Amino acid sequence: MRIKYFKQQLIAGLRAIIIIFFILFFTHKGKSQLTFTITNPSGNYDITCTNTVINLFASSDYSSTVSYTWANLPLGSSVAGNSIAAISSGTYIVIAASGTISAIPQVIVVGINTVAPTISVSSTQSVLSCEDSTLQLLATSSSTNTSYLWSFPTGTVTTNSLIATANFSISPSVNPLIVYTLVATDVVNQCQSNTIITVYQNIFPPNAAITASSNSLTCLTSSIQLNNNSTPSIPTTSVFPNNQAVIVSAWFDPPPSISPMPNNSLSAFAAGTYTIVVKDLNNGCTSSSTINIGDNRIYPIITAPNIYTVGCPNGTVDIAPLITGGNLADMSFLWTIPIGANTTNTNASSLVTDASGVYKLIVTNTMNGCKTQSIINVWACVGLNENVLSSIKLSPNPTKDLLNLEYEQGNFNLTQLTINNTFGQTVFTLNNIQSQQVLDLSFLQAGVYFLSLQNNERQKTFKIIKE
Repeated sequence: MRIKYFKQQLIAGLRAIIIIFFILFFTHKGKSQLTFTITNPSGNYDITCTNTVINLFASSDYSSTVSYTWANLPLGSSVAGNSIAAISSGTYIVIAASGTISAIPQVIVVGINTVAPTISVSSTQSVLSCEDSTLQLLATSSSTNTSYLWSFPTGTVTTNSLIATANFSISPSVNPLIVYTLVATDVVNQCQSNTIITVYQNIFPPNAAITASSNSLTCLTSSIQLNNNSTPSIPTTSVFPNNQAVIVSAWFDPPPSISPMPNNSLSAFAAGTYTIVVKDLNNGCTSSSTINIGDNRIYPIITAPNIYTVGCPNGTVDIAPLITGGNLADMSFLWTIPIGANTTNTNASSLVTDASGVYKLIVTNTMNGCKTQSIINVWACVGLNENVLSSIKLSPNPTKDLLNLEYEQGNFNLTQLTINNTFGQTVFTLNNIQSQQVLDLSFLQAGVYFLSLQNNERQKTFKIIKE
């Protein structure tokens, strides 16, 4: 651009020399002492973006009146006697004369320098994100004498570069984060170029999610598979990329922690809260989610006295343990009995048998697979006389405080009464039992107890309930 400018000035200068030659040849009348000067108050003879008019003044200290003629004027020039307002570049010729005396014409070249700087802006990346939270904007110009002014909502910067930073305090958005206006000024001619740079930020966190093969551990399910089911939350209609995966950064499991690896899945062996931390590879943003794994490993509880006794003579005994820890309708039962024993259904919760020995009961919760086994001992016939057995009365049962014991004393005396809890612990003992006896059980906690009566040879056990 500047080479073209100098070529134009050179052509204009040659043309002015030719014109001056003809003027001197035809009008100059010998030597003259008439001289004059051309001045410009600004001292600048170039039209620029801020100096659009060049004012030229002709003056002389000649003793007589001097008239001035301006020649070779570009269109739009404004002449007022000895001055002219030049608004276009070109070669201006001034002829001064006083009567028949002429001065040597003068040539003034008015240039033009209104070329604005060419600017470009480069950036380290196109969009701010969680992973790349800063970017540098760098402006360059075709002119070495260029000043820069960045303007944005929160201030200005006067260097050729600035740093843009992500704002994590605002909600994720596809709208511009900030708009910068850059004005580049040529310090010589004050001509300007401007451009607008829009900066976006992609801080959409991923949708963290865990899927589980089950919600609770059971005796049938000793572990549960947890899987990463997270997805990007970047709007599909935005200009931001969203085609990469959301990966696992970390798993956190309940105590006792096994410090799991950040794999896409995890086997849960313990009940409690599991946390997943995931990262979106599209923008480096992270988020977390939790899942609670329950513990449904609830085992049946079998409560029975230590010993059952077969009734005499040729009697039976009803083995009826208390089963808790679940709904009886959801439980199955399996009795293992001694050889030769005659019993009722061995798949029921209770069993009637006529034989002594060791009995085993397995109770299974069919809903969770949990099993409990109990060993129950049945003694041989050492019970009370059948007449005594049939005459024993315990009332009221269940009881709140007082329990009445009655029996026909006859030829047998009850020598000892013991009460055991469901753990087999003796909580009450009484000797020399009367045929009518009132037992104060107010000290016992509510629950199931086993009352045993015996004389010197025989024993019988009853189940009582304390409310």
